[in-house]
Amino acid sequence: PGSLEFNIQKAGRLLKLSSEILNNRIFTGKLSVENFVIPNDLMNNELMNLTSGLMNLNLDFRTDGMNIYQLTSNLSGSFKANIKNGTIKGISDYDTILRNVVELSNITTNNILYALENSFKSGMLNFTNLVIEGKIDMAEIVKSAFTLSSKNILVTGFVSGNLIKKSLNIESLFEIKNLSTETLNLIYNIKGFINNLGGEVDTSAIMSKINTSYLQKKKKEIFN
Repeated sequence: PGSLEFNIQKAGRLLKLSSEILNNRIFTGKLSVENFVIPNDLMNNELMNLTSGLMNLNLDFRTDGMNIYQLTSNLSGSFKANIKNGTIKGISDYDTILRNVVELSNITTNNILYALENSFKSGMLNFTNLVIEGKIDMAEIVKSAFTLSSKNILVTGFVSGNLIKKSLNIESLFEIKNLSTETLNLIYNIKGFINNLGGEVDTSAIMSKINTSYLQKKKKEIFN
């Protein structure tokens, strides 16, 4: 048996790793990261690209192997990640979503749905807090809960995937406030590989009636 422990602290960033090594192969331990700067290419895809943010991460893990592939394939444990003040490319912010809707020449429910769906495929969404908490079982990310908070937008859902295949499946519920007199709820699902994700709005999952008279009034405020 052996052990490994190190701490790195620089410019307010802290990384801690403690691990027990059993039979020269089995590793158990804890990984803690504070104020880690998200690299621009971490999730580099056209649909949803996490381009910035400061991440805190806590991981309790167990794995077995002699190389990176084996260690990743056998990785199991629990984790919690908290990303603050970040930006996601590929989803519009509230103001852009609202403008896409009120700029419609004919405000009908079907046209609104079309404008909303396009808003979920372009633009930038600045968020204040993103929390993901869950488990990993033999490189499989077990259905893990997440919450994202932004101005007038709250996103909740689940993430699952595979670390070896680099695949992701994200089921999310968007609550868009003040788009009408009631909160508008939309289900938005993303799946595929990290560098080739695809997503769509489940338009049949709208739970609140869109108030078109409110949108007509908002349109006059913007263009008059």
